[in-house]
Amino acid sequence: MARRSSFWILLLMCVAGTSATGDRLVERVVITVDRSDRHQTILGWGADQSPTGEQMSTMLDPYPVKLFDQLYDDAVDVFGFNSLRILSHHHPPDRLWEPVNDNADPLVADPAGFNFAWLDLVAQRDLLPLKRRVEANGERFHIYLSMGNFGPNGTPAWLQNSPAEWAEYLFTAVKYLKEQHAIDVASVAVINEPQFAASTYANAAFIAPIVKALGERMTQAGYATRIQFPEAFDPRMAWQLQIAPLRNDNDFWRHVGMITYHKYGVDDPYRASILELAQARGIPVGQTEQDGLLATVQGLYDDLVIGGVSRWGASFTMVGFGAEPDRSALYSVDADGHSFTRHERFWSFRQIMKYVRPGAVRIGASSNTASVRALAFERQNQTTAVLISGSVPTTAEIYGLAPGLYGVSRSVYQSESQEMAPRTVASGQALTVELPANTVLTVYPRTAANLSPVVTNWKSSLRFLKGWAGETRTTLSASATDPDGDTLTFVWRTLTAPQGAAVTFAGPQGASTSVSGLTVPGEYVFAVDVSDGPHKVTREVFLRSHAVNAAPIIHSVHQREPDVITWPASSTGLRSGVVDIDGNSTTVTWSVISQPGGANVVIATPNKVGSAVSGLTAIGDYVFRVTARDGVNTTFKDLSVKVYPPGPTLIIKRF
Repeated sequence: MARRSSFWILLLMCVAGTSATGDRLVERVVITVDRSDRHQTILGWGADQSPTGEQMSTMLDPYPVKLFDQLYDDAVDVFGFNSLRILSHHHPPDRLWEPVNDNADPLVADPAGFNFAWLDLVAQRDLLPLKRRVEANGERFHIYLSMGNFGPNGTPAWLQNSPAEWAEYLFTAVKYLKEQHAIDVASVAVINEPQFAASTYANAAFIAPIVKALGERMTQAGYATRIQFPEAFDPRMAWQLQIAPLRNDNDFWRHVGMITYHKYGVDDPYRASILELAQARGIPVGQTEQDGLLATVQGLYDDLVIGGVSRWGASFTMVGFGAEPDRSALYSVDADGHSFTRHERFWSFRQIMKYVRPGAVRIGASSNTASVRALAFERQNQTTAVLISGSVPTTAEIYGLAPGLYGVSRSVYQSESQEMAPRTVASGQALTVELPANTVLTVYPRTAANLSPVVTNWKSSLRFLKGWAGETRTTLSASATDPDGDTLTFVWRTLTAPQGAAVTFAGPQGASTSVSGLTVPGEYVFAVDVSDGPHKVTREVFLRSHAVNAAPIIHSVHQREPDVITWPASSTGLRSGVVDIDGNSTTVTWSVISQPGGANVVIATPNKVGSAVSGLTAIGDYVFRVTARDGVNTTFKDLSVKVYPPGPTLIIKRF
């Protein structure tokens, strides 16, 4: 895929219009770019957390390597992704980073007190593969570590009372990733959405000493890692509770590398206030988390213009899992672990994110009509235009594009991108484009060399086969578009199949074909070769035929609120989820397997996936079991819950 080192970018957002009589209007829009009006530099686009062991456990396979190789290729090379958050939660079984204080000295970490296996898993499974792909494109992979909050009642005293211990908690993870995996963490958020943990977290006076302690440790270690602050629920809380009270604390701000907010509440007028302070201190702004179902191109425009963001998160999670697609995630992996689907607005966002690369500077753009919103970006004197229409067709003339050859790509009604014929723009010439309704269209600089096809989809009509029920056929289909308008050919073939299966394609030389003879349970891998003549792009479809009805999958088994129980606390919440890929109804039962002497555990709602539990009155280990039944199969998972003895509440070393 061609790499582009420079460009301008122009985004137009067209709003539907009607006449006084209700007739639909077709507007002629004129946009003028102002190079002298310069704003923020774009740093990139990301998702807000890595897939975790809990999420992975919703699949029959713990980690389908080939599938994730395809998914990560797609995220980086097709979508334009280059940033990921590592979210350090605290509940068992797989994300308990430091369950108890490692020792009494926050400046000397005891390795035995930390769950390095969790970081090894995230690094090897997610961070390193994504890092290699992003860096292969000549860009930096931005990783930031965010400390999830413990909930309103779960913060251990040794953290609550010592900024230095809090700093050690995070610094140890940064240090381990750097030394063991050669991964540089760009920034750290000391706590995620502090307003929704203990009430004291909302106080800037609580956060500031932690930021200073952690910042000093990073400086002393010679790390470039900066603090990302405040990661608040919305811009209002970010400004009122965290940023404004610290606006004059110069010692605090020297450690902050990005000012960030989430998008779950009140945005304005607080985004403008945040931006004004950020500009005065020379710190970039980022929007780093939102509900993927609510993320829109219009919201991206507002965050870029009003919020002045340099980094933007398109959805809450990069990867979701389950029997049904996770509509809030950028990608959703099927519970069978053999296929994934993309976010419903994937292609709309891609029209911007693929082409607005790190280093692009937002510049001024004016419109001759209030029904059009315009953005422009510059990067070494090349321009790209992205136009977004509303519910009426629109004609737009774009002035200010640098002379050169341009490709044209569009997504209509959030559908897969379609490449149009290349266009040449002479000096001083406007580029005129027609937009169907509800279309995102991108005009981007390109080379004269023939470009490879873009494969936009490849799949099986069935996510898996119920071999035990006699399913032996499916339909394979692929779609692609070519930047040069070349005619594309599709050829299907079998890569692997269980011994004894007589795989037959009805029409292997077509975009779609039925395939039969899948009579033997096991793993099938099909390939489709898409060619424009000079280039061939291959994608693989993974399909499994199940020999028996699959058992229910129990996932996300953990305790919450509090995540860490310190005596005399004696209650918590049990959490789990159940997926049945065959669609069978399931029942769930919680039970107590063992408990310390003297305890009298009571499970409030034992027949629900989540239940309050009380009576953990003795210090020690408790084991709970959650059992799921689908009428054919029974499966279970055990959960160990520990009640810790009370520890010292004294304040340990501070910086």
